[in-house]
Amino acid sequence: MSIADWFKPKWKHSKPAVRLAAVEELTDQNVLARISRNDEDREAREAALKRVTDQRVSADIVTESFIAILESGGVKQKVGATNDNGADGKVACRSRLGGLLNFYYREAD
Repeated sequence: MSIADWFKPKWKHSKPAVRLAAVEELTDQNVLARISRNDEDREAREAALKRVTDQRVSADIVTESFIAILESGGVKQKVGATNDNGADGKVACRSRLGGLLNFYYREAD
């Protein structure tokens, strides 16, 4: 623990376990969305995402994470290769995932 941890909110603490515990007490949706996008600890990101109540924000976060996974480790070339209309692979991936999410939410209603 660094001395700076004494002056930060718990969700910005240097120890992942402290940040994870802080997420369980947070209600600020903007902070939860920020944590779910940016925290270096996977468990803290997932816990924050579970507490985000806006489905559109949740879908955006999941889409961003999905695209980041696809683009890592050489998968980016495969995503681009599956695109038939010449658009950027990221755009094609986002479009396809968006269609799946729209279908999912329509079925959930």
